[in-house]
Amino acid sequence: MRVPQRVRGGLGVVVALVLSAAAAPVLAADARLEDRVARLERVIEHQRGSAVELQLQQLQSEMQALRGQVEVQQFEIQRLERQLRQQSIDIDARLNGARARPETPEPPAALEAPVDINQPEPAPAPVRSATPAAALGAGVPSLPSPETAAGDERDAYGKAFDLLKARKYDQARAAFESLLGRYPQGRYADNARYWLGETFYGQRDYDAALTAFEDLVRRHPASPKVPGALLKMGYIHFEQRDFEQSRARLEQVIDNYPNSTESRLARARLARLDEVEGVATGR
Repeated sequence: MRVPQRVRGGLGVVVALVLSAAAAPVLAADARLEDRVARLERVIEHQRGSAVELQLQQLQSEMQALRGQVEVQQFEIQRLERQLRQQSIDIDARLNGARARPETPEPPAALEAPVDINQPEPAPAPVRSATPAAALGAGVPSLPSPETAAGDERDAYGKAFDLLKARKYDQARAAFESLLGRYPQGRYADNARYWLGETFYGQRDYDAALTAFEDLVRRHPASPKVPGALLKMGYIHFEQRDFEQSRARLEQVIDNYPNSTESRLARARLARLDEVEGVATGR
């Protein structure tokens, strides 16, 4: 039985309508699903951004706290360094003050016994002729007395130290070197060697400063300037990033001079050293 063409065309339209009606809910469901997925993605992205932002805020707060602690430590280190330097200056100033102090007068000679005018006048003592040795030595200049030599050394040291206080490092260095050349074992030799090292340290000539401080420690192991010299050696090694030697010198100061200002400064620098090494190793 043949279906008329008109009927077949009508059936096609009916089928198309039925399929369209069936597909509409599916398409609507897909659209709703995509919308929900998009909303969920936005929520997740927002939460993720909030979490990251919170973490950044926490990190910034921690960094600010650490920066504050570092600033406090740096201030304390600078205060201790100023205190140590002032103490050294005060001590040396007191030593230099001796050059302006008048010499202690000698006690007056004992009064002579009264002369008895009734006694005959004693015979004059025979005049001795000059000996050949005395005659030969008459034209030779006499050596300066120990008191004169000590005064010259004190004056030379005072002038060199005044140049250092004025931060005239080159002139102070020349003056200290001249002093040590004239009085290598003098009363102020250990102080001069320490301040000679400071002239180099003040100009960041760390190798020369290290040599001067090592020379002081070797020549004057019992000098009160040794703790300061060892401390500066630890500082120099730190600046040169020789952390092993820096730690050794700083610990030497702490072990040998535990109650000194130098020991407190050494502990502070060790704390910085620990921080630097911790950052370098990722601890």
